[in-house]
Amino acid sequence: MNNSIFAPDTFSEITERINKLSPSSQAKWGKMNVAQMLGHCANAINTSVSDDKGKVTFMGRIFGKMARKMVLADDKPFKQNLPTAKEFIVTDERNFERERRKLLSILELLKDKGPNGVADKVHPFFGTMAKEDWAFLIYKHLDHHLRQFGV
Repeated sequence: MNNSIFAPDTFSEITERINKLSPSSQAKWGKMNVAQMLGHCANAINTSVSDDKGKVTFMGRIFGKMARKMVLADDKPFKQNLPTAKEFIVTDERNFERERRKLLSILELLKDKGPNGVADKVHPFFGTMAKEDWAFLIYKHLDHHLRQFGV
């Protein structure tokens, strides 16, 4: 579990991969197009940088701790076609460039806030997490979706 979104090399790698996407990038799996994926990632990361502390969903209270242990146990990428929390599902049409700028802007905000900026946040499914776990989860989620689109 070495990849932290707060590590400068990792942050640069992720932003470079985001910038390799284009409006014509095609998904290798899943239902979202590239603009929807960018919006989905921005919405998910926003939970870690928003002023709202957040709260755990009903399903998170039941399964979150067990799932968190499995997700954070190693560097293995997420499996394809895993279910998405309903609050992060994006089905409407989105403007690619607007969504890319939004995601990059949220990542810059995350970087500016640093690890302590996520320390008191509650993930809607995984619950309260250490800042190192947030850093790894954000990386792993972005890596999953960038792999989905071949970058």
